[in-house]
Amino acid sequence: MDCSQLSTVVQAFVDGELVASEAQLVEAHAARCAACTERISQQRQLVTVVRAAKGALPQAPLALRARLQFDLAEEGRRSRRKQAAVVFAGAAAVALIGLTGTWQHRAAQRRAYADDAAQRHARQYPLEVQPKNVGQDFGQNVEQLEAFFAGKLDHRVAVPQIPNARAAGARLLNVREKPAAYIRYDTARARQLGLFVYGDPPRDVAYDDEPQVANSHGYNVVSWRNGDVVYQLVSDLDERDVLELLPPSELPLPSRSPQVQPASFQR
Repeated sequence: MDCSQLSTVVQAFVDGELVASEAQLVEAHAARCAACTERISQQRQLVTVVRAAKGALPQAPLALRARLQFDLAEEGRRSRRKQAAVVFAGAAAVALIGLTGTWQHRAAQRRAYADDAAQRHARQYPLEVQPKNVGQDFGQNVEQLEAFFAGKLDHRVAVPQIPNARAAGARLLNVREKPAAYIRYDTARARQLGLFVYGDPPRDVAYDDEPQVANSHGYNVVSWRNGDVVYQLVSDLDERDVLELLPPSELPLPSRSPQVQPASFQR
């Protein structure tokens, strides 16, 4: 509610004719607006003066006074209720437009990050570091890759183990304006996965803890958040197969067995 809207319902507010939710909007605005607080105070003073002056006026017959007072009060209530209905309907419409705009912005933002991750994965940038012995125990490979990222980003990069895939190497990339770790995994049938990991302390990127899947440039992009860190896994596997690959314990995701082999690998 703004000052112009309050001015149209101030009389109804002073007369106690607004419903509770409408009165609360008036009170909330007046609490932060000195001018409207003064407007309400002046209206209350005017009502007090008018009521006090009624006794000094010549008295019409009682029946006539009662009828006129009833008709005037009823007409005033109808007029004020119409004004209030218009004001609060407008306020509700503005709020709805705001919510719709926010949802559309968040959806467009998620799409932009998914598109950028898919395009960068598709370009097959050269890796900056590769495990010395790719066939070694996964834990040893992880140590080498995590050591490469140490100090290069504002957050620790935890390299997750993905079932039926091995970490082939890593490099630094950006996802839009976010500096990111990029880890490439090799899988069966020469399939490759790309995992982007980037910090987002302001939570500018509208991702939640639960995975969200988007299709972009022929890839499925699964995105999720772990606190202030965002993960985006890019693959040409089917959506169901990509979700089966997600780590079961390293990240806050629905529990999945690390022994599951995606259907695409079984064919």
